[in-house]
Amino acid sequence: MFSLRRPFNPSGMVVYLTDFGLADDYVGQMHLNLLRLAPGVRPIDLCHTVPPGDIRSAAFLLKHDAGRLPDGAVVVCVVDPGVGTSREIIALQSERNVFMAPDNGLLSPLRRTFTSSNLYRATLKGSSDPSISRTFHGRDLFTPLAADLAVNPMSLAEKFEAIDTLEDCCIDPEASGSDLKAEVMWIDRFGNLVTNLPAADMRKRSVYVNDRSLRRVQTFSEGREGEFVWLEGSRGTVEIVINSASAADISGLSLHDTLLVTGGAG
Repeated sequence: MFSLRRPFNPSGMVVYLTDFGLADDYVGQMHLNLLRLAPGVRPIDLCHTVPPGDIRSAAFLLKHDAGRLPDGAVVVCVVDPGVGTSREIIALQSERNVFMAPDNGLLSPLRRTFTSSNLYRATLKGSSDPSISRTFHGRDLFTPLAADLAVNPMSLAEKFEAIDTLEDCCIDPEASGSDLKAEVMWIDRFGNLVTNLPAADMRKRSVYVNDRSLRRVQTFSEGREGEFVWLEGSRGTVEIVINSASAADISGLSLHDTLLVTGGAG
C-alpha cells in the first residue's frame, strides 16, 4: 500500500459510528468527554444502531459512507467485542480523513478502497490509569485520541506509531462458479434488504428470494403491491424491496442471510 507523504489536516470534526444504541447514555458520555477535552470540536453521529458486536455490518456502512465525509474529519468506529483485552486501537489515514477503530477487521474493507493510506496503532501511554474504564474505551480512550487528532495536525506522529498490517474481514459477495452468494449487510428501518452486491455487476445476472427471480426497478413505486423487486440503492448496491411494505418481514430474511445470484457479470 502506497503511503502518504503529507500530514493530516484536521477540520475540528469527530464522526461517530458505534453499536451503542440510543437507549442509554453512552453516546452522550462520549460527546460530553469530547467537548470537555476539545470545546470547539463538533461531534457528528453517523450511526449508533449497528447490531451489538456486528463488525461486518459496521465495516459495510463505513466503506460506503466514507466517500461522503468532509475533508479533515476524524471518524471513530467503536464496535468492539474485545474491549478491555489486548486488542489494539488503530488509525487509518487516507488522503482526506483519519479513521480509528479496534484492530478487529472493521477498517480492512475500507482500506482496500484507498489507493494510498497510512496505518498506525495508538501507543496509549497511561492507558493503565485506573480512571480508564475497561468496558468503555469509546469514552476513555477513543474519544481523547479523537479530540487531539481533531485539532492537532501532529497528533498522529505523537500518539501513534506506523504499522503495516491489520486484522482482516471480508464483506464481498462469495463466488460459486459463475454464480454468487450475496449477503444482506444491512436492514433499514423500512425493512429494505441492503446487500453487498454492486448493482453495476448485475447486467446479466438474476437475484432470487424464496426461489423467485426478482424484477429490477428504478424506484420503490414501480413495484406492484406485495411484489419483491430489486433496485440500485443509495450505496450503489442491490437492495431487495417491496413497495410500501417491509421486505425483511415478508421474506423472513435476516441480517447476514445469503441470496443466490445467477448468471455472468458481462
